[in-house]
Amino acid sequence: SQRVRVPCVPTSHPRFYVTVPMSPGAQINMGHEPFKGVKPGIHELGSEAALLDLPDLGLGANSEDGSWASNDLSLDKRIYLNMSQNRLVSVPFINDSVIVKEYNFNEELKKSDLDYFSG
Repeated sequence: SQRVRVPCVPTSHPRFYVTVPMSPGAQINMGHEPFKGVKPGIHELGSEAALLDLPDLGLGANSEDGSWASNDLSLDKRIYLNMSQNRLVSVPFINDSVIVKEYNFNEELKKSDLDYFSG
């Protein structure tokens, strides 16, 4: 089976990025429900394994025509994790609000089973 490539967006920190299991508007056939069971996550550069899962981003369903450039507010502009301010910001596809959630990366790492800081 072919591995599904989950779209990625940058964070405020150059060492980390976020995966967003939503269609990025690619003009390729990704198949039916390519991201079923995949959660948004935070990753460290050079690793495909998520360090942490993110809470629901509240994006809703994308009803765009499938073109990355069909809308100025593309997927990479709809999600922003500001790690220094502990904020996760998202803009739903219906463009009716901005969702701002507190998300403390360091606290979430401490609560997880990862032994990230010991290496």
